[in-house]
Formats: sequence, structure tokens, C-alpha cells
Amino acid sequence: MRCFNHATHEAAGVCRNCGKGLCRDCIALTEEAVACKGKCEERVAAIQRAVQGNQAHFRAAAGQLRQGGIYAIFMGILFAAMGAIFVQFIGADFGRYMGILFIAFGVLIIVRGLSNTWAARKYAQQTVGDSNPTRASEFNPVR
Repeated sequence: MRCFNHATHEAAGVCRNCGKGLCRDCIALTEEAVACKGKCEERVAAIQRAVQGNQAHFRAAAGQLRQGGIYAIFMGILFAAMGAIFVQFIGADFGRYMGILFIAFGVLIIVRGLSNTWAARKYAQQTVGDSNPTRASEFNPVR
């Protein structure tokens, strides 16, 4: 790839904002990202701040999903236990039907809690690796 501004120079990076190939003379490093010198620096800085903010939101969402999932599993077990008590100790048909309903509701809540804890794991993984090739840490300006 060639530099957008200097057709004779080999591109050393790609602008995070406009996607143009840039040679070493045209590159500006902004917030650990490559930008067009004098043109896209402010926009790239804003993009980088948004990306970093999104990662913080993913971490917070993962924690909230995990907590909600654990709470749902606990409540599902409680409902299923109450249903088992109704089935076991209340002899009337009403008690059995209520017990079965409570057990079914408890199982549904447990399944929902497990899906929330699984989703929390996926959210946490979103912040682990950033494979963006335009990061400044992957840019080596010295030949």
C-alpha cells in the first residue's frame, strides 16, 4: 500500500478515521492510534476515547449480568423448593398443581439465570483483546 499523500512512499499505517494509507512523514500518533497529521487527529482522539469508554461499559455490563444471573439461580432454586414442599406436604389437588407450577417457574428462572451468567462471560471477553491493526503500540516508526 502506498501513502495517500506521497505516491512514492510506502504506507506505514492507516488512519483510524478516514482509512487512508500514510507514510512515516504523514502519521500522527493520537491516543495510541494512527491519524492523518493535522487533519484527523481530533476525530481519532474522540474515537479512541469512545472505544475505551465502551470497554468500561462492557466490563460493568458483565458484572451486572453475572450478579443478576446468580440472583436468578438462587430465586429459581427457592421457587422449585417451595413447589416441592407444596407437592409433598399439601395433599389436595390444588397443592399439587401449585407445586408443579412453582417447580416449572423455578426451572425457568434457573435457566434464565444460567443464560445471564453465560452472557456475562461473553461481555467480559469483549474487552480482553483489541485486534485493531492501527494501534500505535503495533506501529514501529523506525525502519
